[in-house]
Amino acid sequence: MALIRCPECGNSISDRAEKCPHCGLPASYFSSLSKNTPHMKGTGLDYKNLQNVLISFERDHAQLFSAEHYISHRDAQRLRDTYGKYNESLTNKLIFQYVCNNAAAIRVDIDSLRRFLRQMQSLNGDITAHNTTYVDRALERDKDYFDNILKQIDPNIQLDEEQRRAVITDDDYCLLVAGAGAGKTTTMAAKVKYLVEKKSIDPGEIIVISYTNKAIGELRDRINKGLDIPAKICTFHAFAYDIVKQFSAEPPEINFSSHDK
Repeated sequence: MALIRCPECGNSISDRAEKCPHCGLPASYFSSLSKNTPHMKGTGLDYKNLQNVLISFERDHAQLFSAEHYISHRDAQRLRDTYGKYNESLTNKLIFQYVCNNAAAIRVDIDSLRRFLRQMQSLNGDITAHNTTYVDRALERDKDYFDNILKQIDPNIQLDEEQRRAVITDDDYCLLVAGAGAGKTTTMAAKVKYLVEKKSIDPGEIIVISYTNKAIGELRDRINKGLDIPAKICTFHAFAYDIVKQFSAEPPEINFSSHDK
């Protein structure tokens, strides 16, 4: 006799039981479980509340894919964290079949259930397509704005399409990588102005970080002075040092001796 997990309540039961002694699930739903999914764990999910979960998902999914909203990694992860355990359980064929067979009893709409699984499966690709469309629309809608975005600094500056896409991309953290002379400083200045003017971001919530003091000087000239935007601009080292100072009144001592051995 082997012990298996009941797909309904998650309790350990005999693979020869006629029904689960805990929740009453008939043996026809778990008799082959030990052969097909010997290590499947109990879900612990409340199936009677599943329809409410599906309704909530449809609302959150529609809100996430709003036409005027760039989907950040944080936004997407929040949806995954909220509904991931349901998706993981319901993609199990045995559990899915059980829900379908008992749809009337637990009041679950099968079409909503299938749509939920389909949208969770295609989530990454859908987000990429949505964000690409969002950027394309913004490029067309705000063309005149981008043509003159840095006119205050130099009327001859014109952003190319790649620079404009980098400015519009609105993720949680933005890393700009390009070769020397490619226009990184120009792009960063334009992005700060775009965030302040188009996204209504408080300049105090923006930090611009670069590696060299030379680049920092150029960024301050363009952003702080030229655009009159008081965003924080510093090197990685200065930023890290500011963080350390928040927790210690004395400057940290760095021991390089270990690198000499």
